[in-house]
Amino acid sequence: MSKYLKIILILAAITILGGGFWLYKSYNNIKNEAIDDLKEDNEKFIQEQASVLIDQSVWQKTTQEQARVFENFFDKIQSSRLFRIKIYDREPKIIWSNLTEIIGEKAADNDEVKEALDGETAFEFKSLSKAERTSERQYTEFTETYVPILDSQKNVLGVMEIYQTFNQTKKDINNAFIKNGAKIIVELAAGFIVSILVIKMILKKI
Repeated sequence: MSKYLKIILILAAITILGGGFWLYKSYNNIKNEAIDDLKEDNEKFIQEQASVLIDQSVWQKTTQEQARVFENFFDKIQSSRLFRIKIYDREPKIIWSNLTEIIGEKAADNDEVKEALDGETAFEFKSLSKAERTSERQYTEFTETYVPILDSQKNVLGVMEIYQTFNQTKKDINNAFIKNGAKIIVELAAGFIVSILVIKMILKKI
């Protein structure tokens, strides 16, 4: 095997390995950015809708009154993507959900609820294998966003946890990755060709 061919093979291996790592990093960056955007959008949407549709006093009212208000709230915000909501008080305990059998469950061990009660929106990505309940297993991938609900003085009244399908976000991520990946491959190919030509010129002079 000639020296030129050996160098080309080494260069090709480096290009493939480097390109694979570059593509991997690119996908992760796109995915993380999309998830951050989704988390931020959910926080803004839920807090804005809650401020319009829910009076602050409802958090101190009876279970029946809360159920009426929260059910109306969910009817207004639910969509093909947003399929479940859990609403927690500061105990924390689930005081309402469209999955009625879980109302009353305590969530003292839920770290994401605790984080939201401290005023920070929390986010979880879940797959089929991590689904908590049978009713969630119809979704291969979904997200859970825990949004703190604030009063006019920015005190946390409670937490709303929304479940959303991940299908559309995943499509957006894949489309962005295909576009960016194509650019990366073109740049790698161009760099590889230029490197070959430079190496060939150098070897001719030796």
